[in-house]
Amino acid sequence: VECLHSFCEECLQAYHKTGSGKLSCPTCRRDTALPNDNIRELRTSFFLIDLVDTIGARKKVVNKSAEKILCDSCSSGARAKSRCFNCNDFLCQQCVQIHKDLKAFRGHVVASFADLQSGKFDLNPEEFPRNEPTCDKHTGEKMRFYCTTCEEAICHNCTVLDHQKPEHEIRDIHSVADEQRETMKDFQTTIEKKIAELEKISKSLESDLKHLVKKRDIRRQEIKQKVASLTSAIEKLRKQCEEEIQKQYVLNEKTSVAKRHEVELAKGRLESTREFVKNILSHGSDAEISATFRQVEDSVEELTSTSLLSFLVDQDEGSTLARTDSGNSTAFQLLNEIEGLILEEQRAKQTQAWGENVE
Repeated sequence: VECLHSFCEECLQAYHKTGSGKLSCPTCRRDTALPNDNIRELRTSFFLIDLVDTIGARKKVVNKSAEKILCDSCSSGARAKSRCFNCNDFLCQQCVQIHKDLKAFRGHVVASFADLQSGKFDLNPEEFPRNEPTCDKHTGEKMRFYCTTCEEAICHNCTVLDHQKPEHEIRDIHSVADEQRETMKDFQTTIEKKIAELEKISKSLESDLKHLVKKRDIRRQEIKQKVASLTSAIEKLRKQCEEEIQKQYVLNEKTSVAKRHEVELAKGRLESTREFVKNILSHGSDAEISATFRQVEDSVEELTSTSLLSFLVDQDEGSTLARTDSGNSTAFQLLNEIEGLILEEQRAKQTQAWGENVE
């Protein structure tokens, strides 16, 4: 989806509410427009599909007896001995030899079960061969070109049929991917800086919340001290003051938690984007990088814009939480007035008693 979170089609079909024309990301709640309200029209992540297939094959070899895995390439029913990363097939010994002999399979990387079980390719991801994604419009055609006009990876047939010159500018996808790879590295730096800013904001909001709790406790103590010096007639008023303070605390707590949730959500999206960029830079093919470049660029621009921080607390004047003062409430003022009246009455009695003693 547009926020770079990925899900399987089956889960999205169950999650999506038809008729809305958009999909709310289950992770970060960002909306993605759905053409024709159809989940299948979302962009396919070849990068993840290839990764899942490869890891699944390794688990199958490791967790399942190799003797039970049959050749996918032929119908002989022979037991598989190796796996071709390019074909994504398990191969028997005869098919392994065919892969070595036929020109059509030149360049294919075939790994024995022993290599898969040892984790050789897990330890050396740069040796992990990647399948080139094929064109959605022209079956089997590799996407080895890039239309800068339409900003999409295309195959050779596309250059002839759908993206003809001079209306379309066509470039070799490898050179385009090299440029985009460098830009994505800059994205990584930008994301790291923004995450650091959000972490700082999150800590500030957490500090505000602690201050709010501390202030609440101080106010409660003040109320108890005042009520202790008053008669039972104002016991009801004491409870009323505590209720008002609690209401203010709950209201401000909700505000603080909501703000912190926004920060953590934005941070989570940035971390997800960072992980996506890191993975595709480490493992993505040129076509996959080009296929996701615009989506990554849009996501980074949105997440690193200044509007993202519009909810920040004004550090110069103090936060909204810090400025909240229950001492301005009517009940609290009334309590102070009652205390003042009592003290004034006590002073008057003391004065009167002193005068009587003098007489």
